[in-house]
Amino acid sequence: MSKGEEAKKLAGCAAAEKEVRNNQVLGTGSDSTIVHAVQGIAKRVKRGNRNHVCIPTSFQAHQLILQYDLPLSEPEIRHTIDGADEVDADLNLTRAVEATSPRKLWLAKPSVSL
Repeated sequence: MSKGEEAKKLAGCAAAEKEVRNNQVLGTGSDSTIVHAVQGIAKRVKRGNRNHVCIPTSFQAHQLILQYDLPLSEPEIRHTIDGADEVDADLNLTRAVEATSPRKLWLAKPSVSL
């Protein structure tokens, strides 16, 4: 294992040990450092001393969570509030493309109501 890979492993394991608390909802990425963190989290969950729900940030993160048999969820957002550029008679909202960030779309999509 290269020094760079060893550093990533140490950083990921340290994050899993020091930063992740019990009963947290974890937004979970998929880069090479996070793989080591997810491995550490999975070990702690299997020992029975941690309970987490993971929300993937990408398809690769989704696969990683499944690979380590961690609880998987999608965000449950009851309501999203935001402005709109126009509202039609059927209460459909429109926004200018440049005003709609990917994060806004990500938050609004799973919302029960907008």
